[in-house]
This record gives sequence, structure tokens and C-alpha cells, in this order.
Amino acid sequence: LGILFTRDMQANILNTSLLTGAYSLHLQLTSNLFMNLGIGAGLINKGIQWNNLIFSDQINKLTGEVLQMNEQNLDGGIWVPNFSAGMLLFNSRIFGGFAMHHLNRPNLSLMGNRLRTPVHYIATIGGYFSLEDIFSTGIVRENFFVSPNIILSIHGVNELLSYGVHFGLKQVFAGIWMRQD
Repeated sequence: LGILFTRDMQANILNTSLLTGAYSLHLQLTSNLFMNLGIGAGLINKGIQWNNLIFSDQINKLTGEVLQMNEQNLDGGIWVPNFSAGMLLFNSRIFGGFAMHHLNRPNLSLMGNRLRTPVHYIATIGGYFSLEDIFSTGIVRENFFVSPNIILSIHGVNELLSYGVHFGLKQVFAGIWMRQD
């Protein structure tokens, strides 16, 4: 079980808050193969701080005085439900998973028109290999590991491919990653 709360304030004008509850189930499929399933349900609140905006029709062209706003004021913002799900298959060396966010394609328009959020797909695959797995002898080799990973994220027309590798000795590790869109 889990709870996630995030808040994003952009220039103290556009505010987005997300409160999500999550549940995860751990299953053992075979002696060395496991599956985690997860679902999430939450609320998104999106709003604009209208008092921090000045529109062109508010400015008196002769004096420069800022006049009263003529735009529709949506101070309360909008509240919409949001759902997600995912799964991860793994064993002691490799893993792969898939997640989908915004399953219900929430309408996040602040002006009342239809602006449905596309489903966000994320796929990942990777592994964890110690040098002991590759070379059967040596004290240092059994503590050194390499972990390559690939993550593909597709959200509407935006596609992002991230790939990289972590390597380390016991609990100390470093990595290098590349992102392409």
C-alpha cells in the first residue's frame, strides 16, 4: 500500500497537485520467477492563479494602467480522477515491466473545452549481473556488479528512450545514461 502526493507550481501561476493511493501485489510464479502487479487511483487538481496574470486587454494603451480582468476567472481549478496500472516480471538477474498512467484519459482543460490527456505508456527491461556470474573465481569479482537498463516512455506524440548502465562495488555504485527523444 502506498500514498503519493506531488505538487507542481510553475511560475506561481499554473499549479498541479496529484494525490494517489496505490496497491501492489507480489506473486511468486516459479521458484525463481516473480511478478509484481500494481494499481493506482487518485485525484488531480489543476488551477491557475488568475491574480498573478495580466492580459493585454487589461493594459490601458494611453496610460499603462492595469485595468480589471475581463477573462473568465477559474480560481477553484478543476478536480479529476486519475487511474494507473502496471506489472513487473523479474528473477535474480533480469527484469521487465510495463506501466500505463492516465488510463481514464482525464480532461485537464481549465477553460471547459475537451483536452483529454493521452495514456502514458512506460516499458522497462534490465538486469543485474555480478562478475561472479561471469567469472567463477576471485574475491573482488563477487562484489562487483553491472546493471544495464532500457526505459521507453510514450505519452501522446512524445517518445523518450533512456538507456544506461550502473556499475559498482557492494553498495557504492555509479552509472551513465543516455536519453533520446
